Amino acid sequence: MSQQTKPAAFQHIMVCINSRPASGQPSCARRGSEALAEHIEAQIQALDLDLTLQRTICFGHCQEGPTVRLAPGGPFLQFADVPTVDALLAQLVTDKRIANLLPGALKSREKK
Repeated sequence: MSQQTKPAAFQHIMVCINSRPASGQPSCARRGSEALAEHIEAQIQALDLDLTLQRTICFGHCQEGPTVRLAPGGPFLQFADVPTVDALLAQLVTDKRIANLLPGALKSREKK
């Protein structure tokens, strides 16, 4: 009898806050990632989630920022915004494993 392993629970939400002011190129910070990180931090506390927020510099997705990632091993969310993050956090309230996240919560938003 083989034993299936459950996906690991997420421990961190990582948000890129990289800014590229000298180059004038797109960056997560220019697209509001710092405010998004503040929102996520407040929601983690409000929902009493056992997660930590990590602000990081560059996932290499500058053209699709703000970029958020669940860790360890979770998906990248490009063009992340408050509604997308709130849907994701709502799912994490009930189960912190990737296999149980609703696909709709993981859809990346395209820049309008």
